[in-house]
Amino acid sequence: MEFRILGPLEVLDDEGRPIPIHRGKEQALLAYLLLHRNELVASERLIDELWAERPPATAPKILQNAVSQLRKALGEGRLATRPPGYVLRLEPGELDLDRFERLAAEGRKTGDAERLREALAVWRGEPLANLRDELFAQRAALNLEEQRLAVLEDRIEADLAAGRHGELVSELEELARRKRSRPISARGAPSAQSSGSSPARSCRNWSAGSSNRIPRWQRRRAARPRGRRPRRPAFVDGGWRSALSPRCSSSAHSFPWG
Repeated sequence: MEFRILGPLEVLDDEGRPIPIHRGKEQALLAYLLLHRNELVASERLIDELWAERPPATAPKILQNAVSQLRKALGEGRLATRPPGYVLRLEPGELDLDRFERLAAEGRKTGDAERLREALAVWRGEPLANLRDELFAQRAALNLEEQRLAVLEDRIEADLAAGRHGELVSELEELARRKRSRPISARGAPSAQSSGSSPARSCRNWSAGSSNRIPRWQRRRAARPRGRRPRRPAFVDGGWRSALSPRCSSSAHSFPWG
């Protein structure tokens, strides 16, 4: 089975045929679990992320239904229940992001431009393009695009080191044209042009200083008095990966996919 997030979310069976995943919370749940593959993700955390910290009273039931539908689509043993939440089990190489990172690491280690080119070829377009309305997907897309641009820079440097200067002129001109024609701006966030950093890094640095961006499920956990048993299970899967602010939406960054 193959899972794809470096472009629109897609799932293919062992013969390369698309597996239908219903739009809405079912797709959003799969995307979030793919970003946290092989990790225990608490139900409380999933509800906060899938509903942007404004869950309806029926959110737990909707989540259970989405889990049930995903299990039917992906087959037995793929999505496991483990208190206090769920684990999506993937094998090495089943996710396109894992292949991209492996090829990029190999290319960087040897300075191999062709291997870095292979890594970039894994991309099919804007990451999670069919989930633009989900805030967690917007934040993930910014992070993933930053990774892609870093690999692109390394590939260009490898080509320059190999003496392919002439071949790079048109590509560099195109990149410069895109930068000029797509100004970056984010309400309340610092401009990437003024800071001299990439748009994704600028947005991330801005959000890092905002203490009120901590997810609601984690704020509740931190506020619980020690020595008291929580009413709901606490998240124990190893900690939260730092997230970008919801204000840094996809409108704050332009992807080069047209």
